[in-house]
Amino acid sequence: MRNILLLISYCFALTATQAQVINLTLPISGAVYQRNNSNVGNVQVGGTLNSTRFSAGRIRMKAEFIPLDVKTGSPNGALITRTLSRNGTSFFGNFSLPAGWYQVQAVSFSVTRTPNGEEEGYLDESDPVKVGVGDVYIIGGQSNAQGLPNLTDDLNVIQPLTEYDGVRVQPVTVIGNGGLLNSSFNEAILDAQTVGRIKPTFLKNPQRANTLATNEGIGPSGASLWYWAYVGQRLVESQNVPVAFYNVAWGGTTVKAWAQSADLVSTPLGRPTGSTNNYDPGTPYRILRAALRLYGATYGVKAVLWLQGETDAEAVKNKVAANPLFSWGDRAVNSSQEYSTNLQ
Repeated sequence: MRNILLLISYCFALTATQAQVINLTLPISGAVYQRNNSNVGNVQVGGTLNSTRFSAGRIRMKAEFIPLDVKTGSPNGALITRTLSRNGTSFFGNFSLPAGWYQVQAVSFSVTRTPNGEEEGYLDESDPVKVGVGDVYIIGGQSNAQGLPNLTDDLNVIQPLTEYDGVRVQPVTVIGNGGLLNSSFNEAILDAQTVGRIKPTFLKNPQRANTLATNEGIGPSGASLWYWAYVGQRLVESQNVPVAFYNVAWGGTTVKAWAQSADLVSTPLGRPTGSTNNYDPGTPYRILRAALRLYGATYGVKAVLWLQGETDAEAVKNKVAANPLFSWGDRAVNSSQEYSTNLQ
C-alpha cells in the first residue's frame, strides 16, 4: 500500500511539474528593435508561468540573453542576465541591451530562504527565440520598391550572396497582391495583423527566396523580396547589427497620390492617365501611416527607404504630349527641399 501511495504521489508531482510550462510571448521570434544614437535599444520580454509557487513569490524568473554572430547565428559573447518582474502568473521586463543579435530564454528558479539569505535553484526554461537590437526600415514608394509578385524568374528576387541570420523580414502580406483600388482595405486590417499580437515570427530572408513560386513578399504590402534581402546583407556587412524590413510600397502610385491621401479623406486617381479608378479614402498614405503607428511604435524605425519616379514620369510625359507649352524643364527640381515643397 505504501508503495502504491508513493507512486500516486510521484505521478501527481510529475503532472504538476509538467504543467508548469513557461510560455514566452515576447519578443516575437526574429524581431529587431531599433537602436538609438548610443547604440543601445530596449527589448521587451514577457510571458506566463502556470504555477501557484510563482504567484506566491517562491519562483523567480530571469531573462537570459546569449550574444550571437549576426551573420552565422553562432554564440559569440558572454551571457547577459536580467530579472523579470512578476504579476500573478505573468512576467515582464523591458531591458536596455547593446546593439547586437541575441538568443533569449525565460528561465525559472526556485527561491529558498536560508539563514544566510536566499538560494536559487534552476527549474525550467522556455524555448529560445532570436531577437535583435539594430536597424529597422520601412520601404515605401511604387512598384520598384514593392517588387514583382509571386513569379519564379530569378530576376524577380536578387539572391543574397550568403545567408545572414540577422536579416529579417515581416513575413505576411496583409494586403496581398489584389487590387488596392475600390478595395475594402482600411487601417483595421493592418491593426488586426499587428506583429505584437499574432505574427508568429520574422523570417530569415533566404527561406522564402528559395521558393520563389510561393514567395509572399515583405509585409504588409511588398509583393516579393525583390532586392531588399541583398540590401539587408550589405547593411549587416557595413554596420554589423541585425536589420529588419517592412514594405508599404504600392505599384503605380505617384508622389501626388501619396501627398493628397495624407488627409485620410482624398481619393487620388489610381493612375495619372487613362484611368477613372480612384484609391480608397486616404490611400495609399494610410498604409504608411498604419505601419508607422503599429510597427514603428513597437519596434522603432531608423528610416523610410523610398523609391519613386516611374509613374510620375509617365504623368509628365503624357502632360507634355497634351500641352506643347508644358516642358520637362517645368517639372525639374534642383533640391530635396524643392521636391518636398512641390510634391506635384
